[in-house]
Amino acid sequence: MIRVHCTHCGKLLRVADTMAGRQGKCPHCGNAVAVPSMPAVVPGSKPPRKAAKTSFVSLLPPPRHADHEEWIDMTSMVDIVFFLLIFFLVTSLNTQQASIESPVPESRRAASEGRAAAARTVVDFENDEDFIIARIDADNTVWVEDALAPSPAEVLSKLRSSMRGAGAKGSPSRLLVLAHGDAHHGMAVMVLDAAQEAGLADVRLAVRDEE
Repeated sequence: MIRVHCTHCGKLLRVADTMAGRQGKCPHCGNAVAVPSMPAVVPGSKPPRKAAKTSFVSLLPPPRHADHEEWIDMTSMVDIVFFLLIFFLVTSLNTQQASIESPVPESRRAASEGRAAAARTVVDFENDEDFIIARIDADNTVWVEDALAPSPAEVLSKLRSSMRGAGAKGSPSRLLVLAHGDAHHGMAVMVLDAAQEAGLADVRLAVRDEE
């Protein structure tokens, strides 16, 4: 049944479903009444039942709450990585000699060779053509065979030049380092390092306190 109100008298009319979309006369006032094609909702009648909402299930898994006990503490691992990095850096560096051999005293050298030690003066070494004389003054100035050597490179260069026989002594192969008592210890070490790099195996060291 289709329920419709008369637009003239306001009466509620009940019309068969076959009259949907057609016109008819109101039995109360006789005026024409248009019957709707779809059932109209009239006041006081129950509203049509709403369609049930469809629930959708998510395809993604539900979020998993992280447990703090399952976390991995990487602090110690980072420390180990840094220790390994420092270890490899240190071991990959070229090894350098941490010390040099100090010249053996003449008396000990003579005793090891089974001969008596003879006292020699600076003049004796200067007259010996097999010796190069390197002097270190009180102001830490270095002289190699009376030639000023202001830097370690100059010391090494002049030692090698003297070994090649550039001077009047021929080709000396020994070195006497004559250092003043007020000179710095580092200057003597620098000359000894240069002598070792130049290939001078026999090096003597003497200290003088007076000019």
